[in-house]
Amino acid sequence: MKTAPANLPAFLKLGAVAMLLAALAGLGLAMWVENGAAIFISMAQAGLAWCL
Repeated sequence: MKTAPANLPAFLKLGAVAMLLAALAGLGLAMWVENGAAIFISMAQAGLAWCL
């Protein structure tokens, strides 16, 4: 019977960090989709919309 490689915990940590970053990116995208138009309109009113 083979044993697990020694770097398995590091691989699991890397996977957990990747999943956390993906979740944060998804949350940010969802928030932008919901509020993006309002953000753009408020920046256009302030004259900053074309500086992005």
